[in-house]
Amino acid sequence: MVKNSLEKLVNQATKEDTILIYFSGHGFLDKQTQQPILCLKNTETNNLTTTGLPVAEILQKLAASGAKYQLIFIDACHSGGTSINFQHLSQSKKLSESETSSIAPQLIELFWQRAAKSKGFYALLSCDKHEQSEEWKNLKHGLFTYYLIQGFLGKAADKSGVIEADSLYKYVYHRTLEYIDKTNQQIRLTNQQKANRGESNIQSESPGQTPLRIVEGAGEFVLGIVPINSNENSRRQAVIINGLAGCEETVSLSGVLHSRGEFVVRYWPRTDSSWQSQKGSKTGNRGKN
Repeated sequence: MVKNSLEKLVNQATKEDTILIYFSGHGFLDKQTQQPILCLKNTETNNLTTTGLPVAEILQKLAASGAKYQLIFIDACHSGGTSINFQHLSQSKKLSESETSSIAPQLIELFWQRAAKSKGFYALLSCDKHEQSEEWKNLKHGLFTYYLIQGFLGKAADKSGVIEADSLYKYVYHRTLEYIDKTNQQIRLTNQQKANRGESNIQSESPGQTPLRIVEGAGEFVLGIVPINSNENSRRQAVIINGLAGCEETVSLSGVLHSRGEFVVRYWPRTDSSWQSQKGSKTGNRGKN
């Protein structure tokens, strides 16, 4: 299903489109090919290439698409040296350390190769080599995904309300590092208090996590635009009184007020309302043509 949807997505994309792929879950290396595989719901550990989602396959499809920009965001556990119990896999079993070795070096290398061939490719990874991306129960997400969502909701927007890929990355990067630093400061303080009381149940500090950006020679990636003030009642409003029928200047003026001044523009005369209703409305600015 995922592969079919991906195929349909890239086939329908045109040069005016932007493709964004986001993945959250487990990733590990296929023992035979040594290629990074993203784990799907029905992935079988003894048949990774067919039942999983090879990263190289995703990149090949993106390269073949007509989309001007292709972005891929990965929030996956990159760390090695630990055993992981993939309970959601079709053949659930505990994987050995060799089977769960880090996919980060191969993943990063593939992304850099793709970036070198396309000015329209942009990748964000939840953590760097030998680091771990894990879920935080109080946030109900991984740190990367949590701040990614916050960024898209407007926290990464500039003064004009524009969200660019780089501003999103910088927001996620700094907030992730800041959150872990504050968490570890609190852990150190708690551990010190426990030590002073003679307690031995010392809590380990949270491991480092550094979001990684992979892009080469690309221009600006505009990911979205959010209203500077989404509450329409508190925005500036204007009434355009059209004294001359068919006046093009009225249309031009209303366009400037709306696009440059963030005005909610109303017109007069209108066939669906009376002048009394216009006088009674909350119009902060009135203009006369």
